[in-house]
Amino acid sequence: MFLTVLSMQTQAEQVTNSVIAISQLGSFKHQFKTVHQVDSMEIEQVLGEVSFKPKSSFKVQLPFTPQQISFLYNPGVKVSKGQKVARIEGPEVHHFLEEIDASKSIFLKSKKHLESVKNYANSKTIKSAEWLDINKTYLQAKLSFEHLSHALQQLAIDKNGDIFIISPSNGQLKYTNEQSPYLFEIIPSHNVFVKSSLLASTAKNVNSFKTEDNCILKVENVDETISRYKQTVWSSFDSSCELKLGQQLLLTPIVLIEGIKVPHQSLFELNNKSYVAVKRGQEINLVKVIIIGNENDSYIVQSDNLTPQAEVLSSFVSIAQGLFLGLGG
Repeated sequence: MFLTVLSMQTQAEQVTNSVIAISQLGSFKHQFKTVHQVDSMEIEQVLGEVSFKPKSSFKVQLPFTPQQISFLYNPGVKVSKGQKVARIEGPEVHHFLEEIDASKSIFLKSKKHLESVKNYANSKTIKSAEWLDINKTYLQAKLSFEHLSHALQQLAIDKNGDIFIISPSNGQLKYTNEQSPYLFEIIPSHNVFVKSSLLASTAKNVNSFKTEDNCILKVENVDETISRYKQTVWSSFDSSCELKLGQQLLLTPIVLIEGIKVPHQSLFELNNKSYVAVKRGQEINLVKVIIIGNENDSYIVQSDNLTPQAEVLSSFVSIAQGLFLGLGG
């Protein structure tokens, strides 16, 4: 038995017929299948998360800390610019409103004083140092009032005197943790992506992803930085996908390729290389291929001598394999 196997291995290394006649298959009911070109291929699945890019959200902060915040909506809800998001309560709130009134009064008085002595400054009847102090007092009052006024623009007061924080932009509401200096964040919809991590050697070739619900995600950009051999990929999605911020996903990457889909049963090995048997007229030609992927019941291959629409042997392939080796016929 050992000698027989050794003899076959020797023949495999030394005897290879690249062309055989279809008639050599004898009375076996052989079949051929047409191969097709593919321009994309699915590869091993990865994890993804619905997220947003760092620094891309609107962060809401007030110059005081309310004693109580009551949100009107749950996290992830879409809100509009100017829409009430949360009601705030506590003595700090009313103290802030009083502070604005005081700041406004100081600003108006300093402005009036500046204007009243301006002519004296022009005629140099007051000292330069005194004029500079008046200017400085005015500018400080102006900046203080503008700062508080900006914060006031983030608030809305209804007819009952209830005070609310409004959204600075259209987008999704995100709560912050207790340690954050910000009360909440608004993530604009155009800044929401599916974030995934791929090997750097693969990331550049991925064109899109497919979710388990067959939602297609389009790759928008890839971070140029690499961490532990991987790059971060950001993909957009259509609203019909109904993905939620923070949602974890199992993604199937789709890479762009130039390949041909060949049935599993059509592939065989000779001398540790992969081949298919291609029909050309009344002959069958041996064609070497390189396997680059596996999809359902087919291999994705590349070859200089295999063209789309070619017919490959799909039954009794082992008999053709033996004939190519010079065994029988």
